Amino acid sequence: MFYFFSKLLDFLLLPSFWIFLFLFIAFFKPKRRKRMLGIALLIFLIFGNGFLFNSALHSLEHNDQKMMNISYEYGLLLGGYGEYAAQIKGLELNEGADRLHHALRLYKQRKIKKIIVLSGAYSDEYPSITEGKITVDFLKECGVPERDILLESKSRNTYENALYAKELLERENIKGQGLLISSAFHMRRANACFEAQGIQCTPYATDYRSKKENFSLETHILPSSKYLIEWRIIFKEIIGYWVYAIRGYI
Repeated sequence: MFYFFSKLLDFLLLPSFWIFLFLFIAFFKPKRRKRMLGIALLIFLIFGNGFLFNSALHSLEHNDQKMMNISYEYGLLLGGYGEYAAQIKGLELNEGADRLHHALRLYKQRKIKKIIVLSGAYSDEYPSITEGKITVDFLKECGVPERDILLESKSRNTYENALYAKELLERENIKGQGLLISSAFHMRRANACFEAQGIQCTPYATDYRSKKENFSLETHILPSSKYLIEWRIIFKEIIGYWVYAIRGYI
C-alpha cells in the first residue's frame, strides 16, 4: 500500500499534472477561465525555467565527497539504474546508470572488495525478473567473480534497501567500512536510512544532474516542457525525506 501511494504522490506532484488540471477547470468553468489560465501559465513559467530547476537540484545534491584513499570492504549499490529488456535479454540502463558504472569502476580499481546489489525492483511486464538479479548477471559478464557479488532482491524502496542490507551483512558476517553508492540527489535520504539501521558507511555520490551554465535566453528566460517532468526528482526526495522521518525510517 505504501508503495502504491508513493507512486501516486509522484504523479500528483508533477507540475505538468497541475497545468493539465487548471486547463481542465478553465475549459469547464468559463467564469474562472482567465484565472485558471493565468495560474497554468505561471506554473509553466516557473517550473519550466531551466535556471530555477538547476539551482534547486544543485542545492539538493550531496556535494561532500569524503572517500578516503583506502580499500573498503564492500560497496552498497542502490538500484534505480535499469530494468530487464527482452530485446537484449538483459539489463537495459537508464539515466541513473552512473550508479552501476561507478560501483564497477570502484571494484576494478580495488577500492571496494565486494559489490552488494540492493534492488528488488521489476518492470510490470516482467515481474519475475528483478533489477538486482539481472545486475548480478551483468557484473559477472563484466568480469566480477561471483564470490565478490552479494544480492538482496526483496527491497522496493530506500528504507527496505537499508533494512534488508542490514540482514544480509549480519547473515554473511560482513564487517568493516563500506561505501554507499547512489545518486547525488538521493544520497541524503539514503544515508539517513542506513545510519538509522546502524550501518556505518561512507557516502559515495554519483549521477550529478545539475548543470552550471552561463547565462542564456534558453535556460534563464525561455521555459521548456522538459523540466516539468524533471521536477519530480526534487519533489520526490523532499517529500520522501519528511515521510520517512514521520514514519521513523530515519
